[in-house]
Amino acid sequence: MIEGADLVEMLEFRAVVEIESARFAALRANKEDINRLDQALSNMKRAKGDYEEFAREDLNFHTALAIATHNSVVVKVNSYCDDFPKQSKGVFTWIAQLRN
Repeated sequence: MIEGADLVEMLEFRAVVEIESARFAALRANKEDINRLDQALSNMKRAKGDYEEFAREDLNFHTALAIATHNSVVVKVNSYCDDFPKQSKGVFTWIAQLRN
């Protein structure tokens, strides 16, 4: 964990990284990657209203996006970002903070 990082800082970092991740994923994704992204998005839609489940599926979507970049550093950094809400206060609290 990065010393002193808070949720807002992590979300800002993720926003910066994911812009380029999305670009690389668009250029490099194969059929399996697209299917993984599609499944994650479908799961997020099904989880509407269940914030804990939605948060889990949202993390799965971000993981699928990172994998679709075919860049091992992006995948590793993404796994760290995904662990942050789990380690800090739990997924449900994290989602509640985002909603406020």
